[in-house]
Amino acid sequence: MKRLALRFGQAALVVWGAFTVSFVILYLIPGDSVSVLLGADGGTAVSPEQEAALRSSLGLDQGFFERYVHLAWQYLHLDFGNSVLYGARVTDLLKNALPSTIVLTLSAMVLSIVFGIAFAVAISFRPDGRIARTLRILPAFGNAVPTFWIALILLQVFSFQIHIFPSSGDAQWYSVVLPALTIAIPYGSMIAQVTLDGILRARAELYVTTAVSKGLRPLDVHTRHVLPASLLPTVSIIGLHFGTLLAGAVISETVYSRQGIGSLMQQAVVQRDLPLVQGTIVTTAIVFVIVNLLTDAVYPLIDPRAKVSS
Repeated sequence: MKRLALRFGQAALVVWGAFTVSFVILYLIPGDSVSVLLGADGGTAVSPEQEAALRSSLGLDQGFFERYVHLAWQYLHLDFGNSVLYGARVTDLLKNALPSTIVLTLSAMVLSIVFGIAFAVAISFRPDGRIARTLRILPAFGNAVPTFWIALILLQVFSFQIHIFPSSGDAQWYSVVLPALTIAIPYGSMIAQVTLDGILRARAELYVTTAVSKGLRPLDVHTRHVLPASLLPTVSIIGLHFGTLLAGAVISETVYSRQGIGSLMQQAVVQRDLPLVQGTIVTTAIVFVIVNLLTDAVYPLIDPRAKVSS
C-alpha cells in the first residue's frame, strides 16, 4: 500500500511539474493570444478598452501568482479554460482529438514492441554469426535517423511510387499505417537494442547455466528463464520513453495531416493559444504517468522476482 501511495504521489508531482513549468514558460515568452487574435501586425483595429476587456476575460490582466493560483484551481477541477483560437472549451477539443492520437500511438507501440522484441530474439540465437553481426547495426541506425526523414522516405515509397497507402488524412483505417510506422521505427529500434542486451546478459546468469546443465531444451530455457529476465529492462524503456511516441505523434500527425493532439498542439503554438497549449501539455503529462503506472504494474506479471524485490 505504501509503495502504491508513493507511485501515485510521484505521478501527481510529475503532472504538477508539467503544469508549473509550462505556466512559467508561457508566462515569460513575449506575445500572447490577444496579440494574435486581434492582429498584432495591424490586421484588426480595436480600441484599447476592447483589448483590455478581452485580456480580462482571458485572465491575462492578472499578476503571475494570482494567475497561477487561479489556473491551478481550475485544473484541479479539470477545467482547462477556453481556446482563444477555436472559441471552445479546451477539454472538448482534447476529447475530440485524443481518440485519433490514441489509435496512432497504440498502433505504433504494438508495431514497435512486436518487431523490436522479435528482432532481438531472432538475432540472439546466433549473436556471433555473420548475418547477426550485420543486422545488429540496424537498430542503432533506425534509432539515429530523424523521424521526419523516416516519414518522407515512407511517403515517397509507399504513397507516391507504389501507391499502397494514402499520403494524408485519417478517413480510412489503413491511413494509420504509415504514421504508425514513422513512429515505430525509431521506438522499435530502441526496444530491439535493450531487449537484445538483456537477453545476452540473462544468458550469462548462473541460473540459466544451471538450467542448461540440467538438460532443458534451448527453447524452454529461452521462454522460462531468459526472456522473463531480459524483458524487465524492455518494459522500463517502454514506459519511460513513452514520451518518444507522443513526440513522434506531433511530427507524424503534422506530416500526414492527421487530426489529433499533435496537430492541435502545433496549431495552438503557432497561434499562441496559451490555454490550449497548456491544456495539451498537462493532458500529455497525465497520459504519460498513467502509462508509467501501468508499466510498473506489469513487472510482477513478467518476472515474480520483481514483486518480491519491491
